[in-house]
Amino acid sequence: MPRIIVMSESGAEREGAISLEKMMSEPITQPGGVVTLDERVASADLRSGHQSAQLIERVGWAVHDADDAERADGEAGGSAIRGSGSSARRAMAHTN
Repeated sequence: MPRIIVMSESGAEREGAISLEKMMSEPITQPGGVVTLDERVASADLRSGHQSAQLIERVGWAVHDADDAERADGEAGGSAIRGSGSSARRAMAHTN
C-alpha cells in the first residue's frame, strides 16, 4: 500500500543539497529528523473529495510541524531532540 511520510531534516542534512535521484535510491533507515506523518494511503481513500481534503489537511499540519522541528533543531545548534509533548496537529496526523 502506498505510504506518505513527512519528516524534518537534521541540521547536517540541510547543509548539503541532496538530489532527488540520491534520495529515491537510498532507503530511509535511520531518519535524522523528526517524522511528523507516516500514513498508509490507498487509492480508494482518495475517491471522496472530503477524504482527500482531510488527507491534504493532515499533510499540511505535518509540514508545519516538520518546519517547527527544523527551526527548533537550528536554534539548539543541531542537537535538539524534540520533547514528547507533541502538538495536537501531530497527534491527529499520526493516523496509521
